[in-house]
Parts: sequence; C-alpha cells; structure tokens
Amino acid sequence: MKTKLRLGVIGAGAVVREIYQYLYFRSHYSSLLKICAVADPNEESRNWLGELAGVPSAHRFANYRDMLSQVPLDAVQVNTPDHLHCEPAVAALNAGLDVVVPKPTAASVKDAHEMIQAAKKAGRFLGID
Repeated sequence: MKTKLRLGVIGAGAVVREIYQYLYFRSHYSSLLKICAVADPNEESRNWLGELAGVPSAHRFANYRDMLSQVPLDAVQVNTPDHLHCEPAVAALNAGLDVVVPKPTAASVKDAHEMIQAAKKAGRFLGID
C-alpha cells in the first residue's frame, strides 16, 4: 500500500494560488501528497488553502513553529516571501523534516549556507524548486 507524504505548507499566499495548488491537487504527484497542516499569518490565505485541502481548522496555524510542534509531518514546503525562507526552513530541518523551497533559495548567501548546513546536520533533504 502506498503511503502519502504528510506535507505541511508554510506560506499560503500568491505562489500557492498561482503555482503550487496545481502540484498539490492536479499533478501526477498529487496522489503522493496529503496536506496535513497549513501555516500562514494571513487568516484568509491560511483558510483558503485549508479549505481547499480539507485541513481541519485545528491544523491551520498563524505561526509555523506551532505547526511544526503539533502536527506529525514528513516534510514542509516553505512558500514564504523569498527573503523569509531561511528561518522556517532551518526550523523544519531541525525538527527532522525534509524541506522544499522555491527559488531563489534565500535572500543572501549567508542564509542559503545556513539552510544547507542545517540540512547536512539533520541528515534531511533540502530541495530547491
């Protein structure tokens, strides 16, 4: 029996509306994913994706740290604005999760290096889409 990847989505704004909702719900990979939690400080965006994915309201968070500590996940996709990729990516890697971020990876070489080092230290996957 095929197990779905339990995915948490950090950031549910424009990039999800314009690009990633197709990956999540209409691609060849959709059958492999289950969005289990959503974190976004914007309530409207958070609830839009939560409703679309059938995420219970208890698994919709304003703060990604709460999501990481309360919901069992396999991986997260960080869809925050580009200059905000580093902190949630590192937190998720330190929590033992695989992470995917859209390009650009980070706002600075220093942030990209910090993300890479966190992935190496945790022995987790860091993918750049």
